[in-house]
Amino acid sequence: MRTDVNTLVLAPNPASVHTTVQYRFAKGSTRCSIELVDIAGRRLQTFDVEAEAGELNLPMEQFAAGIYQIVMRRDNIVVKQTKLSLTR
Repeated sequence: MRTDVNTLVLAPNPASVHTTVQYRFAKGSTRCSIELVDIAGRRLQTFDVEAEAGELNLPMEQFAAGIYQIVMRRDNIVVKQTKLSLTR
């Protein structure tokens, strides 16, 4: 796998109870985070991650059904994002 690109995979998507975020930041990345953002652009949760690659389990029970964004940031710059559909 290439290490000079950012990757972001959600499973399951659509989700109902939780989703797992599989991420990989480009090699040499610092100050990395994964964010859950609602359709209005409000940050609902932010997770600082230490490893360049890994998995993050996001419980979704507390959020209403709808469309959300999962956003990868490196040095406070968006490097990748994808939609998450939450169903009930």
